[in-house]
Formats: sequence, C-alpha cells, structure tokens
Amino acid sequence: MLNNILKLIYGDSFTPIVFMAQPKFARTIMILTGAWKGAGYYAVLLLTAIVSIDQSIYESASIDGATRLQQIGYITIPNLVPTMKIITVLGSMNFLRNFDQIFIMGNANIFSKVRNLLYLIYTEGVVNFKIGIATAAATIVLVATFIISTIVRRLTKYDETFN
Repeated sequence: MLNNILKLIYGDSFTPIVFMAQPKFARTIMILTGAWKGAGYYAVLLLTAIVSIDQSIYESASIDGATRLQQIGYITIPNLVPTMKIITVLGSMNFLRNFDQIFIMGNANIFSKVRNLLYLIYTEGVVNFKIGIATAAATIVLVATFIISTIVRRLTKYDETFN
C-alpha cells in the first residue's frame, strides 16, 4: 500500500521498495505491527470500561449543565484510569513477547536487526536442542519481565485504590 502511495507521489519512475527485505525498516515494521496487533485487545478493554460507567453520573452532569467535553474530562477519563493502569502493565509485560511476529515476518535479510531472546530460545532450545542456553535465555526473559513489570507497577501506582 505504501509503495502505491509513493508511486502516486513520484510517478512511474518510482521503484517499489521491498520493505521486509531492508534491514533499516525492520525494527520500525516490527514495532508498528506489534502495536497494531495489540490495539484491538486494548480497545476492547477500554470499551468495556467505558460501558461499565454508571449512566446516572452522565445524566446528573448533563442536568447540572456539563458539556459533553466536560463529561469526558471529569467523568469518563477519571473512570478509565484503573483500566489504563492495567493496559500499561500488560503492555509492559508483552514488551519482550514478540516471538510470533519475528518468526513469521522475519527473513534472512532482517534477522540481524529483529532477532530477540525468544527467537534465541526457539533456535537454541528447539532447533539445535541446546537446552542449557535456551533455559538461561528464558530465565533472563523471566527476570527482565518481572523487573519491567515491577517498575511499571510502581510508576503507575498500580496497587493504589481509586476513588
């Protein structure tokens, strides 16, 4: 799609770019596709949180003369804070779990740029049957996920109650 847009801009002299074969685009593509992959899940969580807000609060605010923008700012967003905390912690825990994208979308041209610990666990543990290296890498992933999620929980004040 991007090549077609660039062709419209630059005309027939434009040579299409094979983005998945260019190492300079590899990380950006993996980050964008990872964000897109999780967007639906997080959208459902946010939609569920919005639907669960008591409608009588909106009715009261409307009777008191609050505009729709004020209702969003003073009712909707504050009530979404706990859900946003959950999404932030879940997103930080998923930070190191993008094996499927790299396995499916990766190729020999870009593996040097996108290879990660989960792919190392797969190649060393499953393909080469070097269980020791795979176990060490899995332990690093486990410890790193724990540290990152603990930091994010503290930064978001996840354990504090919301009133």
